[in-house]
Amino acid sequence: MDQFIISQVLAGLAWLIELISFQFKAKNKILSCLILSSFCIMGHFFLLEKTTAGALMIVIIIRLFVAQKTTNKFVLWSFLLLTALITFFTYNNFYDLIPFVAVTFLTIGVFQKNDRRMRLWMMPGTLTFIIYNIIIGSPMMTFTETSFLITNLVGYWRYYLRKT
Repeated sequence: MDQFIISQVLAGLAWLIELISFQFKAKNKILSCLILSSFCIMGHFFLLEKTTAGALMIVIIIRLFVAQKTTNKFVLWSFLLLTALITFFTYNNFYDLIPFVAVTFLTIGVFQKNDRRMRLWMMPGTLTFIIYNIIIGSPMMTFTETSFLITNLVGYWRYYLRKT
């Protein structure tokens, strides 16, 4: 089977997992879903030979595990530094900076103490990944990230904006 097709299947699997992630209120449940989907997304990027994005997904997976246990600012800054170093060493072209920006927003988001601030930080990170996936020509990952953003917005509305 073609690598592109397999990458799109992995993106679709990530979509299924992320579809439910932001319907949870508990931060650890959200992060557990994101860990599973991140493995799929990592494979997707490596199959498309997007080394920087794939390597950053490894950092994301580790970061999601750690963020379930701590919101320590030193740990946050350590992950931001690691993100910058990986981008520096895998940099191939200008477009490699886009996942760096996205991962920076997402990293700050998962180290927030509550899910409300986490959701707000994750929105621009997700939007940045949408732009990146359009540029690299990955329709399923563009759909996945767009769905992720919409699901996050719906969850935010349900928990924080809706008048009951």
